[in-house]
Amino acid sequence: MPKVNLEEIDKLNAVVDIAVTPEDYEPEMKKELKKLATSQNMKGFRKGKTPISFIKKVYGKGVLGEIVSKMFSEELDKIMRSEDAKYIGSPLLVKGQPQLDFNPDAKETYSLKFELGKAPEFEVKGLDENKEFTLFKLKVDDKQVDDEYKRVLESWGKEEETDEPVETGFIVKINAKELDQNGAAKEDGIDSTFHLRINEEMSDDFVKAVSGKKKGDKFQFNLFKVFKEGKPEDIKRSLLKLSDEEIESREVGENFELEIAEVKKLIPAEANQELFDKVFGEGEVSKEEEAKARIKGSLQSRKLLEGNSLLFREMRNYLVDQNRADMPLPEDFLKRYVQEENAREAERILEKFDEFLDDLRWDLIASKLIKQFEVEVSAEDVRNATAAEIRQYMGGYGDQAFLDSMVTRMLQNQDHVRRTYERVMYDKLYGKLKEAFKVVDKEVEEEKLDEMYAEVFKSEEPAVDSEDNNEEPASEESGSEEVTA
Repeated sequence: MPKVNLEEIDKLNAVVDIAVTPEDYEPEMKKELKKLATSQNMKGFRKGKTPISFIKKVYGKGVLGEIVSKMFSEELDKIMRSEDAKYIGSPLLVKGQPQLDFNPDAKETYSLKFELGKAPEFEVKGLDENKEFTLFKLKVDDKQVDDEYKRVLESWGKEEETDEPVETGFIVKINAKELDQNGAAKEDGIDSTFHLRINEEMSDDFVKAVSGKKKGDKFQFNLFKVFKEGKPEDIKRSLLKLSDEEIESREVGENFELEIAEVKKLIPAEANQELFDKVFGEGEVSKEEEAKARIKGSLQSRKLLEGNSLLFREMRNYLVDQNRADMPLPEDFLKRYVQEENAREAERILEKFDEFLDDLRWDLIASKLIKQFEVEVSAEDVRNATAAEIRQYMGGYGDQAFLDSMVTRMLQNQDHVRRTYERVMYDKLYGKLKEAFKVVDKEVEEEKLDEMYAEVFKSEEPAVDSEDNNEEPASEESGSEEVTA
């Protein structure tokens, strides 16, 4: 086993001297050379019959270097993971040491010294149940809730053909025929059929033109002014069904004759227990008032990230401020660490070095609090968080079987599992902090919430590349009042 001598320079800095002796590396070296002798095809020798001495002459220096380097890394890893002391950053080679020259015949001892940065010893201050923080929530009015409730009923309803005149919300099938400058059918012009739902995305002129029309009615309209927004190429692709090549090369006129080929209206689903069970989960909702309460929570959850991020950034800054004086850091070591480990970003990081130091302080505070609050994450927690993430992409509604299949697939991705584990860990920590402080809810308009979020996080950039995701929570610990499938 390599000899390790750890010397504390002061409370924040240490130097470790690691010596790898022939007794440490020779057994491993013999094993590796033997493997090479049996696997390499060397000119002049049969495969597997190359003498060890020849293999050593050809490959010995490289093999020795890899083995010794691995032993250095393993010893450093043991030190960095030790529970006796908390280290910051990564070990750095002490400057001025001669470069190692590996000689497989010399039986030398190879030594290197490394600088280590130590975390300060401290106890977290500032946890006060009377300290007040504000959780900003999206203000949702009754009309928004009613509109969303109507949308839910329509999304679970059915389409039914009708002879009634077209009105907002109806679905129309349109046959479009390109016209020439005289208003006649253009020779070799475009004929296309498409469906449109008359809604707020349509221009006022188009809604006015199509409203009141019935099946079989015809009217002329500039097809490129159907929507309030949209590029001409989007119209050509979605409504006229042109290929990318045709979009680039074919000249298309503006005016078309539009014939109403079919009119359908949406028949909303009946608001009964069967529907509530499908939308919100079995037995979760039994009447309209409860459904609307869940919908309001779901609408607010769309800005939950912003509200929680503002709250927890304020808590984080408060705790860092309360503990900064008791948390000195090895600044000279950290500056060198940034310059050597993040050379491309070093200038930017050093310009905001105080912020970088506070980020490290928060990491240390968070680690202490996770232990203090006994925060744990189970496999079920990771699964539930994955389901919530997918459900959010689905708008809060969806088929349970599809959701389950997507969750199972995502949990096979180890990177996703690791990231989700870390996120849930910090979500739970933030949940504990909300219990430790006094948190007051305040509803604000969406524009105001967006402004506050942009102001706080406008120049937010990670100080260093890190696999840890402990910035801000993605959701509340126990989930929001989100509508579940």
